Amino acid sequence: MCGRYHIDPELALEVQEIISDNIKKLRFEEKDIFPGSKGLILIPEKSEIIPRQITWGFPGKEKKNLIINARSESAHQRPMFSDSLSHRRCLIPARCFYEWDSHKDKVTFSRKDSSAIFLAGIFNRFDNEDRFTILTTAANASVSGFHDRMPVVIEKPEINDWLFSNEKTPELLKREMPMFSSKKDFEQMTLDL
Repeated sequence: MCGRYHIDPELALEVQEIISDNIKKLRFEEKDIFPGSKGLILIPEKSEIIPRQITWGFPGKEKKNLIINARSESAHQRPMFSDSLSHRRCLIPARCFYEWDSHKDKVTFSRKDSSAIFLAGIFNRFDNEDRFTILTTAANASVSGFHDRMPVVIEKPEINDWLFSNEKTPELLKREMPMFSSKKDFEQMTLDL
């Protein structure tokens, strides 16, 4: 599962390398992206990769609920996700993503080489607003101690295949995910004596 992720100014430089040359220079603030907030996604448009700022989370049956993740193993069978998986795949650039352990401590997962993480996603239009969700898979050994799910990660050489090739989609969803470094962020507490 992925319930929050982080972006930073250096990430914009890595994203700039893969998007269309016609796009002006990207700038990212250092911040966490939460469900229901706007996040930058990368989408295919003709033969180019274009950035777009849209809301994270498909609306649930009850409008107040957000569906922020979709299981990659069953997305092609679910009416809410299947058409998007076939026709509206996207990438969500991140520096790191978070999970929480059983003690409610935040755990940060990042690439061992500190490079960008490109999360596999899908997008669709709901009530005149574009929204995205992140695809997840079974957690590998680097994440499984904290959660049984993790985001599907698309490696840089696979970006064009993910965005432009329907034939490669099933293969990319089933392959082994990269290993991540993890770091616990402890919340500081004050004891009243």
